[in-house]
Amino acid sequence: MPKIPKDLIEPDQTPSRLVGRTQNISEAEQIAQQYEMQGFSTKIVKKGQMPTVIYEVWASKKKEGFMQMP
Repeated sequence: MPKIPKDLIEPDQTPSRLVGRTQNISEAEQIAQQYEMQGFSTKIVKKGQMPTVIYEVWASKKKEGFMQMP
């Protein structure tokens, strides 16, 4: 069985990768916007507590195509 990289998670059944980490929410939003412009779906996750807060930016490929309904 192949080893899964530590920076790979599966929120909502969609594989995601950590693409940025910062202490500034504005910077995290800019990173997310750059990836969204390239066709990725992004999510910003707040980690830690005040006064030390880290914002992680996770990106995953947007699902393409049609889903077949039963």
